[in-house]
Amino acid sequence: MGRFKFCPACGAAAPLVRETRRMKYRYKGETLAVRQPGDWCRACGEAVLNHADVQATEDKLNAWRQRINKEIAVMIKQVRKELGLTQEEMAEIVGGGKKAFAKYESGTVIPSEAMIRLIRLLGKRPELLMDLRSMKKAA
Repeated sequence: MGRFKFCPACGAAAPLVRETRRMKYRYKGETLAVRQPGDWCRACGEAVLNHADVQATEDKLNAWRQRINKEIAVMIKQVRKELGLTQEEMAEIVGGGKKAFAKYESGTVIPSEAMIRLIRLLGKRPELLMDLRSMKKAA
């Protein structure tokens, strides 16, 4: 039995139950499932987490996000080079600016999910580069 006699989230009068549940987190299009300990409400499903509960998942989540950020940076640089473009040319085509692309490729700034999807799409379908160039000229 948990240490709470009612739920602070929904006010249910039932005690919270101490258990570990599988939680899914999403980041930049990726999903990670982790086991989250906490005091859980049977009525609303919310949890009350203490410091140790948070630490149990925070380190895993931070390492996972850092790995994804590094993979994204590598992918962006790889796609740009495969397309034979400079950072400035790539920025003109997909937006963002030359300085932003340098930061994307170094991993110091992570682009939006929409930008990531566009760059991945260009990596898979390089023929779309001509369409994007045409759209840029027409604008």
